[in-house]
Amino acid sequence: MSCTRKKEFLGSDRPPSCGADLPTSDGTAWKEVNPSWTTFLCKRITTVKLSGWQRLWVLVSVLWFVVVAFSTYHLLPNSAPPDPALEELLKKHVSKLTERLGHPPSALDLLTDDSPEARAYDERLERDLREARLKGVTNAFLIWAVPCAVLYALGCAIGWVRRGFEMG
Repeated sequence: MSCTRKKEFLGSDRPPSCGADLPTSDGTAWKEVNPSWTTFLCKRITTVKLSGWQRLWVLVSVLWFVVVAFSTYHLLPNSAPPDPALEELLKKHVSKLTERLGHPPSALDLLTDDSPEARAYDERLERDLREARLKGVTNAFLIWAVPCAVLYALGCAIGWVRRGFEMG
């Protein structure tokens, strides 16, 4: 029986919770032969001790994340910002369509046009939109991460000063 995932147990038929050695009714305990990564992770998470201030920091960071994520979601652009060069390209394209059709193009003509100019315009709009969204998400991450890091550093500094007063 040398299976790496097989559990060796003494006197019980229930698995240990989160990889811990739990005593059974007769005093024996579960023992894991080769712990898996989930067992390691569970043990690591359960052994992390956070002070009250650190728990408060985690709570504030999560709440701040929710606020920033909600704001970012609603403020991200749905269309690319207007660009004068693109507007000029659109006017040139519309004038070419007017010459070709013999009348001013309708919105449907503009949407269904497969000319190279129209494709270039659409590609440029999509690229600008992707760049604007990436910039917005990057800014949102910084707006979340920097205050959280500053708050944690400030808490550590205050704790350091407080310990100094208690010692001396």
